[in-house]
Amino acid sequence: MPGNDLLIGMLAREIASLSYKLTEQELYRLIAVGSLVYERGRRGRI
Repeated sequence: MPGNDLLIGMLAREIASLSYKLTEQELYRLIAVGSLVYERGRRGRI
C-alpha cells in the first residue's frame, strides 16, 4: 500500500518535527493517532 506508506511517513516526520514543542501527553496522543492511522491503513480502511 504505497499511499499508506506515504501517509505514515508524513505523519512520522510531522511528529518528529513537533516533538520538542509538545508536552509528553501531547506527544503520546500524536503517537496514538499515528498508530490508529497505521492500523486502519494496514486493514485497508484508508
